Amino acid sequence: METIIETKELTKIYNPQTTHKVVALKNISMSIQQGSFVSIMGKSGSGKTTLINILSTIDEPTSGHVYLLGQDTYLMSEKQKAEFRKEKIGFVFQDFNLMDFLDVKENIILGLRLNKINIKDKEKDIQEIVDELDIKDILDKYPFECSGGQKQRIAIA
Repeated sequence: METIIETKELTKIYNPQTTHKVVALKNISMSIQQGSFVSIMGKSGSGKTTLINILSTIDEPTSGHVYLLGQDTYLMSEKQKAEFRKEKIGFVFQDFNLMDFLDVKENIILGLRLNKINIKDKEKDIQEIVDELDIKDILDKYPFECSGGQKQRIAIA
């Protein structure tokens, strides 16, 4: 199986030049294979979000390396990282990041519009995803009218 994520001696220190430095991650080395399911667990403040932010190229490690599909993220420009996130990484944020002024269907197709993808060409795909996530009956609702579980499925869609 192909390694999709690999870290080598990953360390993240916040405020490293001060007396109030916080070591969020220390020498994390791991390898995740394609098709694997991985859970990141720990108490509040243990570095879970920091790790995810670094793995997704939103944040930078203080030291160590992250390899995504064999590419060293340290050697990628900000533009390359943004393209990589757009093309290869999916996010479901804790607060979902849905637009309350758009209905559910509009929230789902927003990403397609931002990426200049013809919605007509993707209607079948959208319908399959909507059916699979069981949100067909709420497409005309607004996020504030939906439950937490429904919002999570909308964000996944």
